[in-house]
Amino acid sequence: MHGIVIFGTNYGSTQKYARRVADRLGFECIDYHWADKDRLNKYDVIVYGGGLYAGRTVGLAKTLRKITDIDSKHIFIFTVGLADPLVEKNVQNIRESLKRQIPKNAYREDRIFHFRGGINYNSLNTKHKFMMATLNMILKRMPKEKQTDETKAMIDTYKGEVEFIDYNSIDPLCESVLGLNQE
Repeated sequence: MHGIVIFGTNYGSTQKYARRVADRLGFECIDYHWADKDRLNKYDVIVYGGGLYAGRTVGLAKTLRKITDIDSKHIFIFTVGLADPLVEKNVQNIRESLKRQIPKNAYREDRIFHFRGGINYNSLNTKHKFMMATLNMILKRMPKEKQTDETKAMIDTYKGEVEFIDYNSIDPLCESVLGLNQE
């Protein structure tokens, strides 16, 4: 099995997960900016990890377009964001967004995984600070009875730093990739 882990991140949580996944699998690990067509197409297993920002997965669509024979590849995808992947509605929303970014022939729910990242408001760029400020205003105006635990957590942690990284959450992804040897 010849594989690579590619990641797209803005603030680093996805890169942390990607490096752990690559170490466990014995794969090379690179930023998606360095994933050129020639490099990508020499692998039979491609694991892509992308940070979630405003419903998009950083670098995913751009990277997948570089794969010439996607049907011959084993594609695994993991997303990293603030939304709790243990909440089914969050997973549904993420997967609906992914369906718009991944070619139909490459979309396999059994090869898509979701992890929690973190946020440090002080390190956000101006655009993301504005987006989070707008979201915070909207959430604060929401009636208390309609606020979820996640909504309340976002309001409570606004302008702070939160870290949800859990390296144990990569186990199902790694086991799925390693299971290719048994197919």
